[in-house]
Amino acid sequence: MLTSIVQEIRYRPNAAANQLQLLGNLSRWLASRRLDATMLTDPVLGEFLDARRAQGYTLWLSTKALVPMITVGRDWA
Repeated sequence: MLTSIVQEIRYRPNAAANQLQLLGNLSRWLASRRLDATMLTDPVLGEFLDARRAQGYTLWLSTKALVPMITVGRDWA
């Protein structure tokens, strides 16, 4: 499914890889909190991004980085 979403958004290969890594990070973070995608609200996304900052990440730290994949993912759900 993720491959189809990436193809629909038409990311370049390196950008697609970055998005998939970001979504993998989000998925693991959600699982560690016993949350699933249906619980993904703006405040939860904010907590995820705060956690990324605290872990030292310097890229993809805004909701803008997640919007394309989350929007298309919700449309596919």
